[in-house]
Amino acid sequence: MKAIDIPYDYIEKRTLLRRLMNRREPEYIDPSIIKIQDELFSEELNDKSIVDPYGVVLAKRGFYTLRQLLPKKSFIKTF
Repeated sequence: MKAIDIPYDYIEKRTLLRRLMNRREPEYIDPSIIKIQDELFSEELNDKSIVDPYGVVLAKRGFYTLRQLLPKKSFIKTF
């Protein structure tokens, strides 16, 4: 296994965590790790607001994709 430099900045740490989670093989994981991840994501969710797509004011009439309606830093874009 390759050594990983742990960044100091929170955003960089969060990005690293996301990358590692995306690369992890789908196999058993210790429940304590799941609990830590759940606590982190719950805390982050509490810090963010959910965008109501019906409350978005459109500049013009027409068809829009979800990506066009949501802010660039929206929670949904992280999926």
